[in-house]
Amino acid sequence: MFRLTQHVVRHAAAIGNGVIVRRGSAHFLQEKVRREREAGRSASQAAELVETVDRDHAAFIKKYFDIDWPFRSFYHLMVNSTIGDDAAARTILAVIAAVDAVRVTGGAG
Repeated sequence: MFRLTQHVVRHAAAIGNGVIVRRGSAHFLQEKVRREREAGRSASQAAELVETVDRDHAAFIKKYFDIDWPFRSFYHLMVNSTIGDDAAARTILAVIAAVDAVRVTGGAG
């Protein structure tokens, strides 16, 4: 599973112009629990599911990369999607433009 995931992620990155995310990785625990509750789960089911997914993800990253997750310096941006799809998309596009500008000019200015 690890090698397949690695292949898929590397392939997607090589194609470029995409966003690679892990479902729910950028949300605080309470936000994920709220979303699970809205999906029909009880409070205890939602909390248990979120904690299990986060714990499993952290263990995977630790096992294969020896990094404590979340390792924020690996990301250009983390977006709390509760700002809405349009605002999140605009934010992501603005950061992509800024990163591209830095690559073209070779600096921040």
